[in-house]
Amino acid sequence: LKCLLEKYSNRPIYVIYFDVSVKIRIERMIDRGASDMEIVSRLHTDGDSWYDELDHLVWKYKYLDRKSVNLYRVNADQNKEDVLEQVLYYMRGIN
Repeated sequence: LKCLLEKYSNRPIYVIYFDVSVKIRIERMIDRGASDMEIVSRLHTDGDSWYDELDHLVWKYKYLDRKSVNLYRVNADQNKEDVLEQVLYYMRGIN
């Protein structure tokens, strides 16, 4: 995000965060054929506070640096069709 904000400082940036439970993430990684090591590594790398860190970063750029940046949170625990519908809803509001 930092790179995007620096490179495209004259354009609005929209960030969509897919919020999904650990259980669902593991199930989806297994469905994609990820190994146990890949799953453990990914869960360890991502951490639990990723959204909070992203929210703080967006707030800083939006209110302190006066950049045009917005953060949308999608509940990705739902089925793929409902997740897509949420994304399309946000995208319609952007255009």
